[in-house]
Amino acid sequence: MGLKTIRDVDEETWATMKELAERERIKMGTLLKILVKEYRKTEVKGFIPKRPILSKKEADELKSFVMELRKRLGFRL
Repeated sequence: MGLKTIRDVDEETWATMKELAERERIKMGTLLKILVKEYRKTEVKGFIPKRPILSKKEADELKSFVMELRKRLGFRL
């Protein structure tokens, strides 16, 4: 097949992948195929967790502000 290069893989990630491959007694290429297959299965659900836009505190403050504004302007709560 040939040699491929993966850029921007830090030492910790590489060591973890190598450890997983050794533990499962599979080659690194096979491990990568499995990871890609799992990613495709869960792609719609969100394989990579996304960082929330607001912290819990900021969300609570924003919610209370909006509720107070709606109450003051006479909108439904």
